[in-house]
Amino acid sequence: MIKNFDLLVAIADANLVNVFLGYGNETFVQMNSFVAGILSFAIVSVDFNHDNHSDVAVANYAGQAVTVHMGIGNGTFLNRRTYISSSSPAALATDDFNHDQHIDWIATYCENNSISVLLFAVGDFNRDNHLDIIFSLFELDCFNIMFGDGSDAMLESRLFDINQQPCGIALYDFNDDNRLDFVRAHNFMDASVHLNTCL
Repeated sequence: MIKNFDLLVAIADANLVNVFLGYGNETFVQMNSFVAGILSFAIVSVDFNHDNHSDVAVANYAGQAVTVHMGIGNGTFLNRRTYISSSSPAALATDDFNHDQHIDWIATYCENNSISVLLFAVGDFNRDNHLDIIFSLFELDCFNIMFGDGSDAMLESRLFDINQQPCGIALYDFNDDNRLDFVRAHNFMDASVHLNTCL
C-alpha cells in the first residue's frame, strides 16, 4: 500500500491549523481546517492513543496551553484536549522518553526576563539508549545538551558556545561513526556541522 504524506500548516494569526492531503507527486490539496488555539506556532503529529491514526499537538503561544487533537484517519481531528501552562509554549517535540511504550511530549516556554529556548531537538547523543535533548539558549549564543536517564528526569548537561545566535538545528550522523551529530543554522544563510567526538 502506497502511503502519501500530508501537510499541516499553523495559521497563527487566525488560530487555525490547515490540513493539506498529499497525492504523492509533490502536490497537496487543502482538505479542512480546525481551531487550535491562540497564536498556534508549533505542531507535532504522532499517534498518541495507539489507534494507528495520526494525532496532532499544537503549541498555543498566546493561549499558554498545548492542545492535543485526536485524528480519526481521514484528515479530520476530534476530541481536543487542552493542557494549560503557566507560560507560553514556543516549540514541541515527541518521543517515548521513559520507555513505557507511550508517546510523551515536551515543550519549551518563553517568559519575560528569562533566557529564551527557541530551538530544540531530541536524540541519543551518548549512545546509552536514552533520549537526550539539545536546545538553543538564544540570548547566550550557545547550545545545551541535557542527557536523559530513561525516566522523566534529565541528568548531566553540557554547554556549547557558538558565538552566534542560532536559528535552526537538525540531527544526523554526518560522518558515519555511529554517533549523532548536529548541524545548526546561525544567520539564515550559513550553517555549521558539529561532529560528536566526545559525548
